[in-house]
Amino acid sequence: MNNIFYVKVTLPNGKTIKQQLYDDEIFTDCGGCGKEMQVDIEELADSILNYGGDLIGSTWYCSKECLHRARSNLRVINGGGLSNENQNGRGAHGVSAPAHDGR
Repeated sequence: MNNIFYVKVTLPNGKTIKQQLYDDEIFTDCGGCGKEMQVDIEELADSILNYGGDLIGSTWYCSKECLHRARSNLRVINGGGLSNENQNGRGAHGVSAPAHDGR
């Protein structure tokens, strides 16, 4: 497996496996309802490059309704922690909402 992207996992028995990763095989769960959704590789790259997103600190939503519902539930905790949103409309402090709404 040379010159490809892959996911590398070490199993409980210590064996390591590598699984090739293709751009149509990237999925996440909606941050609002938990529905599994496919993530477009170009939108993921845009989120990372233009909005400082990453794979761990970003939350994707399957619909605008789920995004708005999740945003309405965010609260500031002790002056830090979660906040409603930053200037570009994406959540701050590890909660981001890429523009993709799954429709």
